[in-house]
Amino acid sequence: MFTCAILYFLPGLVTYKMMAIFMAGISSVVLLWILANLKRKVDTLLLTFFLFAILIFLYYTTASLYGKINEKYNSFFLVLAGQIAPTVLCAIAVAQMKRVQYKMKQYAPYVGALFTFISFTAAFFPDSATSGGFVATESGLNYQTTSYLAAYAAAFNLYFIIFNDKIKWIGLVKNTKYVRIYFILVLINLMSIMIAGGRGGLLLFLIQAMFAYWTYTKKKNIKFFSGRTIQLIIAVSVIAVIGIAFASSFGGATNGFSRIVNTVEHQDENGRDVLRGLALLSFLDSPIWGHGFGSVFYEVGEYSHNCITDALVEIGVIGCSVFILLLIMTWRKTGKLMQVDLTDAIWRIVYLDGLVMSFFSGYYLGHIPIYWIMGFVLGYSVRKNNLKNQISQADNLYRY
Repeated sequence: MFTCAILYFLPGLVTYKMMAIFMAGISSVVLLWILANLKRKVDTLLLTFFLFAILIFLYYTTASLYGKINEKYNSFFLVLAGQIAPTVLCAIAVAQMKRVQYKMKQYAPYVGALFTFISFTAAFFPDSATSGGFVATESGLNYQTTSYLAAYAAAFNLYFIIFNDKIKWIGLVKNTKYVRIYFILVLINLMSIMIAGGRGGLLLFLIQAMFAYWTYTKKKNIKFFSGRTIQLIIAVSVIAVIGIAFASSFGGATNGFSRIVNTVEHQDENGRDVLRGLALLSFLDSPIWGHGFGSVFYEVGEYSHNCITDALVEIGVIGCSVFILLLIMTWRKTGKLMQVDLTDAIWRIVYLDGLVMSFFSGYYLGHIPIYWIMGFVLGYSVRKNNLKNQISQADNLYRY
């Protein structure tokens, strides 16, 4: 997403692979510095490094079992070695850096505004189109990534709206009048998703909106189902009707709203149900251990657009069970962080971003958000006998 953001303003400056290699190099240097200076979790960093070394080796050896080259297999091997591994190691380190975490929260509204602008222009004013006539841009965004970009933006925009009085914001957004503007940005995000036609992005938007309201009720200490809930449902229903009417009548050549309509009315999954069926058949050939990391590209020819079916093909019931347990552990741990400091809801926002994409739109070993947050909670310690001290630290960071 950030690569597309750079290319939007500076087209042709960098390719995705160049950006990935650059970030991997920078991460390696920074991680060495962190190892030399961190007093805690160094053992976790080293253990995680060796586990990833084993994982990368196992992934690399899978190709030899099939005796042929698959370009997508090679591509995601580079993602695993050059992006996912340093991402997790970086997240473990960030979990020990309270001020870095606070800075990330402070920059959330700016990321939300940036992503809103880019997804809006990509959806409504694309510079090219895919073969199906849907949104595509020279910066690398298509209908799918545009929709997810807008959903990411909405989550960060809602975060700013909810916690506008809980975080010491920096720059322009210090003025509370910008809260109203961010409500408008969320509506723009919804319109961008509907025009782009990304079904996974729309689902993510709805999930993030429900999570935002749940977080709001925790902050205000009110019941989730209350009079305000009914008012909100009415308001959302009115906005939805207006939005659907606008999206269906929008005359742009790349209007992808019909994709969403076809999914609702005809359960049209654009061939992904076929991929998942093939993945399940492959899983039945080796249900316990699977066919090996990366094998879905040889067994199915493409990832199945679902993290569970991908995991079943590659690592079988045993490995998939471990993967699901990690997902559950991460969800519970982000909940514990929110009990200490509700503004840590931002980590669950990142979790949901990665989780929904993993379930609907990508290869399970290629989603940076979900593995970043896994690494973050792995490196974060919440001790019940030290909650008061941690709450005090959060208050001090707010004053800072």
